[in-house]
Amino acid sequence: MVRGRLPALSLISLWLYCESCVATELNLDFLQGISTVPEILKTSTQYPQGQYSVDVKVNNKNIGRVDLNISAEEQANNCICFSSQWLTHAGVLFKRQNYLSVYDKSKDCYALNEESHTQVSFNYGAQTLEFKIPQAWLLRETAPERWDYGINSGRLNYYANLNKTASGQIAAFGNIAPVINMGRWVLFGNINASRTDSRTSISSSTLTLSTAISQVQGDLFVGEAQVRTDMFDDFNFYGALLRSNYKMRPWALRGYAPRISGVAPSPSRVTVMQNGYTIYSKIVPAGPYVLDDLKPGGNSELVVTVEDESGHITKTVYPVGTLPTLLRAGEFHYNTAVGQKVASNRVEHAFTEDSGLFWLGSVDYGFDLLTLSVAGVWHRDYQNTGLGITQTVGFPGAISLSGNAAKARYDNGQEHKGHSVKVKYAWSFTERSDLQVSARRYTGPGYVEFADFDGSNHESYGKAKSRYEARLSHRINDTWLSGSWWRQDYWGIKQHATGVSASLSTSMFGDTTLFMNLGYSETPEQRRPDLSASLSVSVPFTFGGTRHYSNSALSYSRSSGYALNHGVSAMVNKRLNYSLNANVGEQGSSGMSASASYTFDAVQTNMSLSKERKQTGFSASFNGSVLASGKTGLMFSKESSDTLGIVAVPGMSDVSFNGSLPSNKNGYAVVPLSEYAENIISVDMENIPDSLELQTTSYNVVPTEKALVYRQFDFNTVLRYILLVKDAQGNVLTGGNAFTEQKLSAGFISNQGVLLMNLLAAPKTLTIEKGDGSQCRIPTNSLNANTNKVQEVRCE
Repeated sequence: MVRGRLPALSLISLWLYCESCVATELNLDFLQGISTVPEILKTSTQYPQGQYSVDVKVNNKNIGRVDLNISAEEQANNCICFSSQWLTHAGVLFKRQNYLSVYDKSKDCYALNEESHTQVSFNYGAQTLEFKIPQAWLLRETAPERWDYGINSGRLNYYANLNKTASGQIAAFGNIAPVINMGRWVLFGNINASRTDSRTSISSSTLTLSTAISQVQGDLFVGEAQVRTDMFDDFNFYGALLRSNYKMRPWALRGYAPRISGVAPSPSRVTVMQNGYTIYSKIVPAGPYVLDDLKPGGNSELVVTVEDESGHITKTVYPVGTLPTLLRAGEFHYNTAVGQKVASNRVEHAFTEDSGLFWLGSVDYGFDLLTLSVAGVWHRDYQNTGLGITQTVGFPGAISLSGNAAKARYDNGQEHKGHSVKVKYAWSFTERSDLQVSARRYTGPGYVEFADFDGSNHESYGKAKSRYEARLSHRINDTWLSGSWWRQDYWGIKQHATGVSASLSTSMFGDTTLFMNLGYSETPEQRRPDLSASLSVSVPFTFGGTRHYSNSALSYSRSSGYALNHGVSAMVNKRLNYSLNANVGEQGSSGMSASASYTFDAVQTNMSLSKERKQTGFSASFNGSVLASGKTGLMFSKESSDTLGIVAVPGMSDVSFNGSLPSNKNGYAVVPLSEYAENIISVDMENIPDSLELQTTSYNVVPTEKALVYRQFDFNTVLRYILLVKDAQGNVLTGGNAFTEQKLSAGFISNQGVLLMNLLAAPKTLTIEKGDGSQCRIPTNSLNANTNKVQEVRCE
């Protein structure tokens, strides 16, 4: 096997880059003293025979490097017939039905250059292969034809933390999420375990078998799943579900997750719950914190609980609501589910109660001027139907109006009926300002959501009567202002719940950041309303060549008083970061804490120590994943994303991909991927030896959700030779084409007698064809590869 590369002759290189020379016959008078014209310099030869490593471009976009083998037949026909396998491997993806006229069924290949609207250009000097394909014929980057369901595998994502409370007890939380991939199907679960005050609790929110169905842009779930619609509150159930998956759509049509931030007076545990399930639990050090990796689903409110070292607990409710029902014309969202509602999220209670089968269906369809939503739930003791309209109203924004009518029959024979009306309004009155207002009114105490329906309890006391929300955000250059207000009333209770919050974040003097927050909350359970405020400043500086951040925060709440916190943090390298904090609070409370995180190849770890008065606190956490497949065997990784890629340069350690940690001793590394989006996996060439030549340097993959994608970067060991060729009489040869025993070109002898060769295997024979048609052979038994020295040989 040979890589066809030409010696670096300056005049020849000039011609190779001169596009104007392609259309006319080349004047070869400059080749003084050379008796043989190389094939590459003949104008009629567009695709010279040989094996190459080429950079592929499609419509001026770099795709990657792959091997290309041009046969003698293709050279003679001036047309390459690309096999289906090669096109897929190279990432040249187009709608095959548009090229049936140039498809050779017997060889399973496409002669693309024979299609009048398509061009294939091979630049020998630059070693590039460029395709010009009509845009309408290209596959969309995230087209289902490009989806990769991954390899058959099993993995276990895990996360655990523990901390010693002020009373000396150990509190712990753990989460495991097993995932088994079997072709197009994925079996996955989610189990939480916690232990506090000598009590252990185990709960599960998911145990599901699923598959992606591209034809309906949705997923099929079987097992324990969750219904998410805009017309009804979310709830978990056992059964089957077919629903739209917004991730299969372009990024512009996808949703968002709220950003939660605050100031912890001491090392604290932050827990986020939605619909009664713990979806997030993390230990944060004293000082400002931001939860920017939250992934809630649906439109239910979030309850954020912060428990500090002294055991003091604060709760904040974050209303989550958008206008997801406004769709483009022709677009539709849907849900259809059948099964039994989950009575409890505790594992030991699974299937212990028979709540009866239900059927749910919902459809949102976009018309030219509005979106229509229809939904219904049917159960032996409960029925609910809903109708909604979402419409843009021009300059003022968008408005959504929906109504539900429900009927519930309880175990004691009573039957209750009620209605619900909900209005939402959103307005982006400038490019930097957004307003969203919503109101929901339950007309009659008999209305109950199916998520809350319990046949044994027909009391309306304490149930929601109405809810009102408003959110406003505004950006001024690098300054963000936001505010929110909400109020909820209840049946049978005079008191109401309400909350107001306002925040400001800005950058000053370059990288210095300032954050302010004000909050007010009042609930029927509270003795008196709670008022909170915080101010934090982060100032960067460099010490010892490392970027550090100085963080100061002043906070106040009516329940815990004033607190002042100051800390220093830094990321020492890609693996290690640390923080030091000191805090002082009202009533003489003060303390210090130190935390450090270290990323091992197999696990991410964090440890924290704190000292407050006479009490010492300790916390630790770790997370990662265990992976197993037939291709890779058993692996441990610190990556625990839902969708992952295993990439390898077989047998080569310390190689990084997309900035990942170095590959292990077997050459494997794990990288996180984004589902239903084009991911470019590139190899870092820094630790690749010069004697190796990768067959490709990057892959473009579009993984499905929870897929484990495998890609291998194969390589060839390149043998490089620099020969000074003389004839039998010792005279320097002034031209000639060199060929191996496979009749593949090995290079061209310059007028100085120099032959440069890049071979994949040591040649058994080396033949030189001279200009007069005669041949001679060079003995190869004494040739040494990769010496970077000129070796003199005789051609006899």
